Amino acid sequence: DAIEALLHVGVERGRFAPIEAGVYYHVDTLAELKVLLTNYLSEHPSITVAVFRDLTQSNRKFALLLLEYLDQIRFTRREGDERTLVPS
Repeated sequence: DAIEALLHVGVERGRFAPIEAGVYYHVDTLAELKVLLTNYLSEHPSITVAVFRDLTQSNRKFALLLLEYLDQIRFTRREGDERTLVPS
């Protein structure tokens, strides 16, 4: 379908990141979320899905998808029910 084709081109051009099948985020949005998360974790030892959901004004489904994506790209690390930043 046309939307999938456009998203595919966006991924190829580095504009969108596939989070899971059928779910894409613009790379600028992901960068903003990383800054938000980094700022939060500079003042707190870790973050839960519920806190990230509230911080991003999202819902649990998308907050969890995003955190799992950030774990996958090794930006964060899951430790039980909490996430911490992976040292750079």
